[in-house]
Order: sequence, then structure tokens, then C-alpha cells
Amino acid sequence: MSDRPLPLLILGDGPDLKTGLGRIGHDLAWLLSAMPEFRVGYMGRLSFGRSKFPWQNYTIGLSDQWGEERLQEAWSDLSNGERGIILTVWDASRLLWFADPTGMGKKHEDFLGPDRSFEKWMYCMVDGSGVNPTALPLEQAHVMSCYDRVLTASRFGHGLAANSVKHPDLDWMPHGINGETFKPIDPMYARSGWGLGPDDIVIGIVATNQERKHWPTMLASFAGLKDTARLWIHTDKLLAYWDINALAVEYGIGSRIICENRDLTDAELAMRYSACDATLLISGGEGFSYATAESIACGTPHVTGAYGAQAELVRPDWLVPPKTFQILTNHNVRRAVYNADEVSQTLGIVVANRRRGMYEKTVNLAEHLQWKNLAYPWRKWLKKERQ
Repeated sequence: MSDRPLPLLILGDGPDLKTGLGRIGHDLAWLLSAMPEFRVGYMGRLSFGRSKFPWQNYTIGLSDQWGEERLQEAWSDLSNGERGIILTVWDASRLLWFADPTGMGKKHEDFLGPDRSFEKWMYCMVDGSGVNPTALPLEQAHVMSCYDRVLTASRFGHGLAANSVKHPDLDWMPHGINGETFKPIDPMYARSGWGLGPDDIVIGIVATNQERKHWPTMLASFAGLKDTARLWIHTDKLLAYWDINALAVEYGIGSRIICENRDLTDAELAMRYSACDATLLISGGEGFSYATAESIACGTPHVTGAYGAQAELVRPDWLVPPKTFQILTNHNVRRAVYNADEVSQTLGIVVANRRRGMYEKTVNLAEHLQWKNLAYPWRKWLKKERQ
């Protein structure tokens, strides 16, 4: 075993982005940079970089796709000809070119093929099965089979992967959250800023504006609550895949929404999670879900769908079963569909029970997700290469 730091390049969303994958890559990069076993680089899509980052930062621009044409240059710069590791923090469906370069031309086949100078490691968010409801889509299964090590972010993902790939190094580990920041805070800090009192009912939604997040179902389910309830939403864009303003008008809830689509710090988010009676996330499927983990860490119950990795983080009585499923996208991913009336009914019961003091131990559901508890198992997994 060499005592020299091993070059390790993370490939994923930029570590300075607010996307879920960007936040995950950012936290892993900080963890790795504190380990003397590794010399860390980060090749991030749409990354600008920060002077405080203790790693070498490489940027993937919009014209660079997923970095296919720049990855070899970044690896050569970081590794200086030494063997090492490239760790991808993306969905498997984005990585067929990296896993199996067949047909991409000699340059890519030599760099990414069997005689490559690095191991391929994957930390993967699995957010749905395929046509077979107990297994991954075939494309994702093939991608995983081409990696040296595969780590999924949930039991849900690990189960699908284990049913699909006979892999010698397949495991799972959740991602961590900062328990020093995401913890219960006096709800009146945020409520007073919103002009609300302790008796007002407040529901929260934290979700990006994309097809997989079912904004019509979430807004329709809120509309089914008593008309004195208020809805706090935090999203990236009001107009993208969904027109959230138009949906709010058509569901007749526009005057009851507190909308914040600006960047919020973790401390600001924690204050707002803590001010809610419950939070809500209905989507086609999740691979981890910061919104779920952060809400329960702040002591706020979280209503969500029973399909996906987020479901394993919450109480069973907070889950809504899917009404049906669809096979969507050119990656053949199974997505859940939910009935808004059933979501609204569950949400109403959860709020009523919260008001009766029935969920005092909500914060305990997130105890295993705190970095103080996850840092050691993560380091143990990462250091396997050096043992």
C-alpha cells in the first residue's frame, strides 16, 4: 500500500450549485478533502468555483454536454500519470458514455476502456424502477455492471440494483445532512415574518420546477384543506416545466401562498421548515430527497408518496400509495401517479395529529442522517481502496 495520496476526481453537478446532486457532491468533496489518503479534484457541470474549496475545480460548460470531451484533460491534470479513481455523482442514466465507451471512437475507448488508469466508482441516486417493477431499467443496470464499485443512496435503490446486477461491490449509504443547522427552531421566528400566529395552519413545499415533481397534485391537495390554511413554497423557478402561478390561480389558492423562489441559506430553510405544521412532496420518485430529510430533522412531519427512496425516511402513516404508474422518458423509468384527494386527506390527518402533539419524536427519524453519525461509515467505504 502506497502512502502517497490517491488522485480522486468527482464528476457531477457543480459543487457550488443548489441542485440536490450538486449539494451531495459538494459535501462529499469536503469529506474527501479532509482525508489524507486522497488528492481531490472536482469536475462540475456549470460550476463557477470558490476560493474556499480545498480541491482542484474543473468546469463543464453547457456546450460540453456531460464532460465527455473534457474529462480526459481534467484527469490527466489531476493524476499526473498516477492511477486513481473517478467517482461519479449522477444518475446512472446519464453515464452510459462513461461506463461503456463502445462506439465512441478510439480516443474515448482507450481512455475509458479496460486498460484505463483509474477505477470507476459510482454514488447513485436511484429514483425509480423500470418496466419490471422489481428491477432497474436495463440501461441503468448495464451502466452499473461496468463500474468497479457501486453505492446507492437508499435501500430502495439498493434493492432494485441487487435484483438487476450481480455486482461484487454493491452497497448503499444515505447522504448526510447538517444536524447543527437542521434542527427544531421556534416556529414564531418565521411565522411572525409571514404575519401569522401560532394557530394558523401552514404547509410547506420545497421542490424544483421539473416534470418529476408533481406540482399540480401538490397544489390541488393543498386546495382541499380548509381555506384558512397557508402554503409556503420554495422553488427555483415559477415558470419552467410547470407554470406555478397559473396553477395557483386555477386551483383558487393564489392568495394563500407565501412564495420564496430566491436562494435561502440552510439556516433560513431550517427556520421555515420549523414553522410549518407539515411539509409535502409528491413526485414520480425520489433518489434521496433533501426536503424530506431536512423537514423531519427540524421536527416537522412530511407527507410524501410511498414509491421512491424518500418513503423510507418517514413514518408509514405519512405515506400516500400511488394510484397508478407510467413508464416515462427515453430511459424507460417507472414513475408513480397520485390522487390529489388522497394526498389531501393524508395531509389533513397529519396536521390534525401534529396539533394534538402526536409526533414529538419526528426529529429522531433523521438522527441516522446527521453527518456526525455518517462520517465514519463514509470514510470506511472510501478508504477500502487503500486497505
